[in-house]
Amino acid sequence: GMGKTRLAIQATRLLTQNVFEEIYFAPLAPLSEAEQVLPFLLQLFKVPSESILFDKLHEKRVLLILDNFEHLHETGRGVVERLLQTAVTLLVTSRQSLNLSGEWRLPLTGLANATELFMSRAQRYGYRTFSPEELDHIEQICRLVEGMPLAIEMAAAWLRAYNLPTLTRFLQENINAWQAPHSDLPLRHQSMEAVFAGSWQQLAPDLQKLFGQLALFQGGFTVQAARAVTGISFLDLAHLVDRSLIRMGRNGRYHIHELLRQFASQKSPTVASTEQAHSHYFLTFLEQQGAVLNSAQPRPALDMLRPERANLRLAWCWAVDAQLWAAVETAVPALTTFYTLLGLYQEQEMSLRYALERLEGTQVALQTQLLIHLADVLARLGQFPAVNTIAQQLIDQQVPVAIQGHFLGIRANMRMGRYQTAQQHVQQAKQLLQTGEYPRLGVQWLVNAGRVANLQAHYVQAKRYFMQLLHITPLPRVQVLAHINLATTTMHLGEYAPAQSHIQQARQLIQQHTLGGLDLLHTIEGAWHIHLGQPQIALDLLRKGIVALQKIRECWSEAISRYALSMALFELGELKESQEQARHCCDIAQQVQDPHLLAFGKLALGRVYQGQGSYVLAEQAYTGALALRLPLEQPNFILNVRARLAEIYHLLGQEQAKQEQLTMLIEELPATHPHGCLEPFYPYWVCVRFAGSETIAQLARQRLKERAQPLNEAESQHYLYGDSLHVQLLAPLTSQ
Repeated sequence: GMGKTRLAIQATRLLTQNVFEEIYFAPLAPLSEAEQVLPFLLQLFKVPSESILFDKLHEKRVLLILDNFEHLHETGRGVVERLLQTAVTLLVTSRQSLNLSGEWRLPLTGLANATELFMSRAQRYGYRTFSPEELDHIEQICRLVEGMPLAIEMAAAWLRAYNLPTLTRFLQENINAWQAPHSDLPLRHQSMEAVFAGSWQQLAPDLQKLFGQLALFQGGFTVQAARAVTGISFLDLAHLVDRSLIRMGRNGRYHIHELLRQFASQKSPTVASTEQAHSHYFLTFLEQQGAVLNSAQPRPALDMLRPERANLRLAWCWAVDAQLWAAVETAVPALTTFYTLLGLYQEQEMSLRYALERLEGTQVALQTQLLIHLADVLARLGQFPAVNTIAQQLIDQQVPVAIQGHFLGIRANMRMGRYQTAQQHVQQAKQLLQTGEYPRLGVQWLVNAGRVANLQAHYVQAKRYFMQLLHITPLPRVQVLAHINLATTTMHLGEYAPAQSHIQQARQLIQQHTLGGLDLLHTIEGAWHIHLGQPQIALDLLRKGIVALQKIRECWSEAISRYALSMALFELGELKESQEQARHCCDIAQQVQDPHLLAFGKLALGRVYQGQGSYVLAEQAYTGALALRLPLEQPNFILNVRARLAEIYHLLGQEQAKQEQLTMLIEELPATHPHGCLEPFYPYWVCVRFAGSETIAQLARQRLKERAQPLNEAESQHYLYGDSLHVQLLAPLTSQ
């Protein structure tokens, strides 16, 4: 079903008479015996005897295509050897190589443009255009069949009865669904089972058994894994490769086509001993790589484990089902580190829940370990109420488990806007840490304490925590974590040059060690460009970040990215899309129950309404944002919202309400930097524009120059004079 015959025919069309004097195509599928080949060729060449045939092949430059030779392989090689003694050139299509000297092999793989073939065939069933969701299903089907043309034809034909979502599920679950609806096809192409049956029947029983065992592997395998799990010999493995049942890549990995793997699994079900050997091999392999995963150079381990992702998942599930709890407990640290480093949070959650749901009540230590890792991944996915529930379970246990419970309580409560509760967890965890030596937990405490300080706008303190974290351990993923948080913190402080340096160092580490975090880094760098008045550059970065964050369901970071994207779009005059992004931010914030995020979303919505001239809606959005900010005790963000309200009240002609906001701004600005805001100097501009405050104007000029001074000359000039708001604040200074 890979298109061997069609490719051979196309090859003859490209070969001119200047290369060959005559070209003959011999379809051998109808023949059952090798003895029939020469009589068939006599008819094809229209000659009466073998001697005349061979004389002709000696005398002329002839290309002879022997199509579908695999079923004649064992007995038909003698015919091929006789033909090769002449001047003839043979082009043989076969599922099995001939293994003759002088043989050149061209293994066929799937179509690169498989989706185009599927969409072309779908037109027969009324499809003219495809939605993004339908295109995604088409890509899933084409990946499943690995671009095999015949399978794509079969799959598309089912559109007569199923829509694409239903068809995708149907085909994934049932090898028997792959049947051709067209009666004019040869029997061997009527179904994928018929396609594979011919190759299967040509295998000796011992090879059938071995191939069925190899079908247990998912996503491919190495020769070492195959020999350890099935005991297959090098020669038998080569035989299966020669028969095109297994494909070998140049990287040394072997691969069985997914549909063929399903077929073999049905024909020769795997026995429990092979499944146990598979699970033992891969969980042991994972454990062996654990130390490297947690080292300063995890990339070698990631490079070895990444191709085995499907096998690791299968090995884990089998060990859980077999209740091999010692093996599971040993594998947990390395497995969760592997998933975390690659950002595979959904897969990590499913694996942990799979074990917890099947765990026996006596496995208390393992249950605790699994809960801690589950809470960690749930936090990454924005499911903070669930994290808080697990935290309370763990806090009631002994140290050091209780410390980890407090860490989870910190993460959950700070994301739900309960900053005082989060700070209490910080202090309680610190007290428990002093009762013993827990260096790894000390690192986690610095991360959590720094994040809480950040959210409370205590940026100097947060910076101190993260700088300490940067120097406490050389582990790359901790270094990345420190640099990412320092980039955010220094940017909040208006220290743009250090922020840029931390972004660059984080990116270098991520690329060097193939770590996760690049998605979040896109958001931070996008915000950096917004701060510097470069919204167009920020757009591409933020959009890349959102796409990546959606794939791993990193909800909280996605919401922040959408808020920043809304702000960038607003600056570029794209109000409609800016409004859409702001609404997305609000939706996610409500989903994860985070008032901090929701306040951001409402602020962005208010800006859009104001830009559209809908001042009443803008006032409602700003008031909602202020109501969310006040209980969080975030004076920097509160100032920004008050400034927005002052301007909107001016536009609505509500002078008393405007003056109330201006009075509070003028009183609070000298003692409070609006750090952390994407428009840190907007409150100053409002005070100068609507209150004529020269004191605030002078303060703004001073703070603007402080932020611009560490930048290089071009960035400094752009920061000061590329933003109209900054220019207006600097105007009295530059006119002197």
